[in-house]
Amino acid sequence: MPLHLAHHKSYHPYNQVNKDRVRRDQAIAAHQDEQQRHSSFAQTDKARLDALHSSRKTPHLDSPASVASDQLPSATTEHPHPPHAHSSASFGYSLLRPQDELNPWYTDPHLRNGREIRKTEDQRLEDAYKDSTVKSSNDPLKAMQSFLSQRKAARRRYPSNISSSSQLPAPIPSARYAPEAVQAARSLRRKRLHRQRFPTIRRN
Repeated sequence: MPLHLAHHKSYHPYNQVNKDRVRRDQAIAAHQDEQQRHSSFAQTDKARLDALHSSRKTPHLDSPASVASDQLPSATTEHPHPPHAHSSASFGYSLLRPQDELNPWYTDPHLRNGREIRKTEDQRLEDAYKDSTVKSSNDPLKAMQSFLSQRKAARRRYPSNISSSSQLPAPIPSARYAPEAVQAARSLRRKRLHRQRFPTIRRN
């Protein structure tokens, strides 16, 4: 197809109708993404509030349960909640840390926080072993010492090769690159160029 007729086709990307359609689709997609983001935020906030209300022992002040309990106090006293009524609160998500973790570690006589206090002796030993392993593997001084020990072992195993390589004489610079030789080569080159430019005329 000729190029000067391509822009008249409906599927051409630079057609004005296609440009408008792409802009419209992009605007609709952006609007849908914004609505979905706002709805997800609203659902997250509602779930957090529900978890907070369920974790509290007393009902919320504005909830219908609190209003009903204020209006009918005798019903609550005569018919107490069964023991399994508050069991659903334990399955919620707590928004606060445990009480032992709220106390700073420097107030403990053993300088431990709440999480470390709850650990068993085996868990503490395992954590100490992991910590020592990581520190020993990333210790630069230990890596340098291991490298030097390997080098000493290699020297003990191959002493003749190391001594012969260390006693090699220094390379003698070639006389070809001496200053006098370089100057002589330059002068010879200048003479050749002079002869080529100004050839000598022989007289009969």
